[in-house]
Amino acid sequence: MVQDYLPKIKVGTAKNIIKGVLRTHTGQKINDTRFKKFLRDNKTLSKYVYSKKNTTLSKYESKRFFKNVIQSAKQSDKLHVSEIAQKKIGIRIGRQGEVSDIGLNKIYKKAATEQITAEAPTGPTKEEIARQKRRELGLKTEHQHQRARDIEMEKRKMENQTDNNKTDTDKRITPPPMSQGGGITANQSQNKGQTSMPTDQTSGIQNQTASSGAQPITVLILPFYNLSNSQEIARELVDKLTSSVQRIISSISIFRTIPQKKISLALENLHLKSLPNYDEENGLKEIAKHLKAKLYLKGTVLISGHSLNISIKMINVDTGVVLTLLDSRENTDDFFAMERKIKWNINNSLFTKLNPESKGQSPSTEIEDLPI
Repeated sequence: MVQDYLPKIKVGTAKNIIKGVLRTHTGQKINDTRFKKFLRDNKTLSKYVYSKKNTTLSKYESKRFFKNVIQSAKQSDKLHVSEIAQKKIGIRIGRQGEVSDIGLNKIYKKAATEQITAEAPTGPTKEEIARQKRRELGLKTEHQHQRARDIEMEKRKMENQTDNNKTDTDKRITPPPMSQGGGITANQSQNKGQTSMPTDQTSGIQNQTASSGAQPITVLILPFYNLSNSQEIARELVDKLTSSVQRIISSISIFRTIPQKKISLALENLHLKSLPNYDEENGLKEIAKHLKAKLYLKGTVLISGHSLNISIKMINVDTGVVLTLLDSRENTDDFFAMERKIKWNINNSLFTKLNPESKGQSPSTEIEDLPI
């Protein structure tokens, strides 16, 4: 807010303000030439005719200048003070040109406002420039960190694929069966090129991978179930998440996914249109019979504001053994960042289960959760 006690204003600003108050008897505004002639004809005001525009006047001098101009205009036969201008500024002028000190202060404040507005910078301030630089630096740093994470993920994926290509089928990255003491044994059959089957009740992913040789495991990815209250708003996001997980699983060499169109057609034929139907034993057998899938993925999505709860599980169609691939809370503001995080979590979960020795630790009993 402009202050009315601004110590000085320019002569040019004072002239422009008071000139806007004056009118001819026909109601027209006066131009610079006529205003200069008006000042020149008045002995008290003639000294302001040739004053430089940057010459400053104190508040007292400015108020005296305004008062003399108004009184001279009232006494003139050619000029008068506009009633409309008086209302805009908020002043009242008497018949003889009387104007109160409050009215003169209002005129001075209007002149000060106009001067500061004219001198205000048009570009961004120093604070705004500094803020923009900090934001650019933050975005650059975030991009560098994200790029480093992506490179690390690609490196791990390439190392995993290289190890698979160099080893024989008898040395595939598959956790061996559980021993009676709960530990892991390396009981492998090199003559047959396959790992031995587990003797306990668990049948994990590694066992089907080994028993099926080089053939990839068929995975059925069911459309995720939307638990949100607003079905219309969340439907598009849920479909995008289903497609993203489809791409993630397809990128893993030991799995083969079934196209979504084929899944949708099969579900329509089997009259399975909601997630609870997927959990029915008969429904699962029908899906497996039609699509020949050994594993299936199901997910639930709950959207609340700008956050999203997502849960993804991998289940063996025959045994019903469940492996939780993902159960987390994500931010929906940046879908691509959320997709990268989901991909990393799924890959990390599968990599840990299929290659527990990668971290230099013995596998925990959670290996029993592997679905095949």
